[in-house]
Amino acid sequence: MDSGWFYDTNFHLNNSGAILFTKSLVKDLKVVLKNTSPTTIDDPTMPVVPPDAETSGDDSDLGCFTFEETSSDATIVGISDEGKTKDSLVVPFTYNGKKITSFTSNAMTSDSLKQVTIQSNIRFIEGASFDELPSLKRIVIMNSSPSTLAVGQSLLQGTNANIYVQKDVLAYYKLNYSWSAYADRIFPLE
Repeated sequence: MDSGWFYDTNFHLNNSGAILFTKSLVKDLKVVLKNTSPTTIDDPTMPVVPPDAETSGDDSDLGCFTFEETSSDATIVGISDEGKTKDSLVVPFTYNGKKITSFTSNAMTSDSLKQVTIQSNIRFIEGASFDELPSLKRIVIMNSSPSTLAVGQSLLQGTNANIYVQKDVLAYYKLNYSWSAYADRIFPLE
């Protein structure tokens, strides 16, 4: 479904998205049940997605990553040879004019990486994204709203890294449904 049907992540449909999904589910059930009655749920209008407040960020480490593109955004799939020589990396904001919104699990594989900074453009961090990175010590998250940054399970498995967020949002991260699993490893950014 298009992003206009969702509230904040691809796990949370907005009101119109819930109606459209329900209609689709009803139609699928009717096929299975061989029910030929009409479905009388009207198609909702897709809400207009508000533009992101931030349209640019730090792209200084762009050459340190490898990417895959879709028609609307980009995903980091690995660290380049140049990136593997650095001990600190900033996840870039854009690639080829498209916002970078995620990185795949194990995309951050590098024996020298000690710190990674994640800007507000990232919307999802897969579980095991930092798996088996014993050199990694700091994951700095610049997003001030944990509800707009979904996180998978086993994020810190195999690493001794801690997560650092801005002081004024520390409690939000520690109490957030998804992030609370890592509460004992989330600290204020000094």
